[in-house]
Amino acid sequence: MKYIITESQLEKMVFKYLDNQDFKIIKKKYNPDNLKTVISSRLYFVKDESDESAEIVFDYWKGILNITSELCEEIVQMFSLDDESDAELIINEWVGSKINKDIDILKTYSIYKDSFSGAVFDIKES
Repeated sequence: MKYIITESQLEKMVFKYLDNQDFKIIKKKYNPDNLKTVISSRLYFVKDESDESAEIVFDYWKGILNITSELCEEIVQMFSLDDESDAELIINEWVGSKINKDIDILKTYSIYKDSFSGAVFDIKES
């Protein structure tokens, strides 16, 4: 049996799924690009506060949203989306709703945790 659901219904389902993951948001201050007069912050979305790395990171200074490719792939498979860019778009909207901020979709990236760029997910003391 096939069901036809609208984009908004699909988005609500993914939002509910992400809400049920019980992400905790850890806010860390940092000095972007070693600028002496600027202090910004990053938001780390973790499943447990003892986690050493996050699934999602938002950098206020750069306006960049990084999402693990693993999370995107999980959502693609679970909700039969076409590709990771569809998951990125929905996660972008979900994060924006959690922090009350519009996030530029052109500054949203999915990265594998074990890749060279994956260090962005490491929660570092500032």
